[in-house]
This record gives sequence, structure tokens and C-alpha cells, in this order.
Amino acid sequence: MVRSWLDREEAVPHLLENVAGTILGAEMAWGLAGSFFSTEEQFIQATTQWTPQARFLKQYAERCKELEISGLSSAQCDFLRKEIAARREIEAEAFCDR
Repeated sequence: MVRSWLDREEAVPHLLENVAGTILGAEMAWGLAGSFFSTEEQFIQATTQWTPQARFLKQYAERCKELEISGLSSAQCDFLRKEIAARREIEAEAFCDR
């Protein structure tokens, strides 16, 4: 819901840092970061050009490989489910369908 308010140049590096350095939640960071790009190919290119801190190089490389295998859609699945649920609630309220 706030994606349109975020600046890509500022948000994406922070999200990629999250992917590189956290134990859990990397998929959601991938998903949100990917939403700033027109195509999955552009996103993958950006992820390969970004360099994490040295201590997270191996973990980040492994997660990049996982992303290429599973795809960006898989990483965005949780966001899409939440968006669908929110839209259903809005529609139900708007049309008094309760």
C-alpha cells in the first residue's frame, strides 16, 4: 500500500541489505524490492550489481540463486494474498455485502 510513496533508489538498497543479512524474511524483502522494477530481468540485473557487506557475500549469493530458481512471483506471493484480502474487505464494505 505504500510502494508508490517509496523512492526506488533509497528503498532497494535497504531491502537488499535485508536479504543479505537477515535470518528470516528475505522472501518478503525480495518481493517488495522486485516491485520497483518493470521486469523480472531488470530486477535480477540490479540484484547482481548490488554488493553486500563482505560477511554476507556467501549468504546473499545463495539467496540470489534461490530467487532465480523460484522466481520473483514466488517472493511476491504473500504481498499478493494480503492485497487480495484487503481488496475483498474494501469491496464488502463499499457494497455493504456483509
